[in-house]
Amino acid sequence: KKKGFPSLIEVGMKKLISYLKLVTGEGFIEAFAEAISILYSNKDKFLDALKLQEKLLDPKISSWFLVSSSEQQKMNRCASMQDSIDSITHSANTLIINKSLYAHLADWSPTNDQMKELKKTMLKHENEIKRIGEEAHNQLLLFPEVIDNDPKKHVQALCEEWEKKQ
Repeated sequence: KKKGFPSLIEVGMKKLISYLKLVTGEGFIEAFAEAISILYSNKDKFLDALKLQEKLLDPKISSWFLVSSSEQQKMNRCASMQDSIDSITHSANTLIINKSLYAHLADWSPTNDQMKELKKTMLKHENEIKRIGEEAHNQLLLFPEVIDNDPKKHVQALCEEWEKKQ
């Protein structure tokens, strides 16, 4: 049999694999080779997924919604999350604030000074959340807190509110 360059590569590869087996363990090389084989056999699916990612960045065919409650701590996390996902979403995004007390506070007419101060503080909080949401998103939807024990009524109220906003 003729020796030459291909034989030299084969010897080098065998030596490299034997060193890798010593460092990584016996099963790693086989698992790695199997993973490469699976990736190669599914390369078209991976390429299609990359094309889908590009399509999802087109505002004509996708919408991005970030949903949060109206708690200050969650709104701060929400703003941080929005900063993180800006690179993978398009600019037409919507923040949905669930459980907003804004509508309830607008209808509330407290009579004593302590309750008036409470309303003022709560409205300040709701306005701050609204400001944060409007700064970071193209559209802001506020869904009121649904105060009822029946989950069906919760869903119904949220659906009705969604229809109003469309």
